[in-house]
Amino acid sequence: MLKNAWIISWAFLFAIGFSQLPNFAQQYLQALNSAAAELETQVESFRGIARSEGLSLEDYLGRLSGNADLAVGKTGGEIRRIYQRQVTLSGQRDRLLSSPKWLRPVLIAQTPDRAVLERTAALYQFTLLLDPLYAAAGAVLSLLLTSLFSRRRKKPR
Repeated sequence: MLKNAWIISWAFLFAIGFSQLPNFAQQYLQALNSAAAELETQVESFRGIARSEGLSLEDYLGRLSGNADLAVGKTGGEIRRIYQRQVTLSGQRDRLLSSPKWLRPVLIAQTPDRAVLERTAALYQFTLLLDPLYAAAGAVLSLLLTSLFSRRRKKPR
C-alpha cells in the first residue's frame, strides 16, 4: 500500500514538473525575442553608420578592427561580437518560432543561450497550469524510473 502511494506521488510530482516545460519554454522564447530584437536594433544602427560611409557592415568592422588606435580597434571587436550574438539569438528565435510548441522545450534543452536561460530561470514563477502532453510524459517517465529502480533492488542474492 505504501509502495503504491509512493509511486502515485512520484507520478504526480513528475506530471506537475514536466507540465512546467511548455510555459518555461514560452517565457524563454519571450526573453530570447527581446534580447534578439535589442541586438537587431543595435546592429541596424551600425549598418546605418557603415552605409553613411559607403561601406558594408563587414567592411566597416574591418576598418574599425584594423585601426591603429587600440580603443577604436576594440570597439570594432565589440561590435563584431554584438553582431555575431545577434545572428545566433535571431537564428535560435526563428527556429523556435517555426517549430511546434510541444517541441520547443526539447530544442531549448539542446542549444540554450546560457544568459537568456539564466534570466528566464531567475524570473520564472511556478504555476499549476498543467499541459496534458507533458504531464503524461512526466507521469510515464516517473513510472518507468520507479519500475527500473524497484527491479534493481529486487535482484536475487
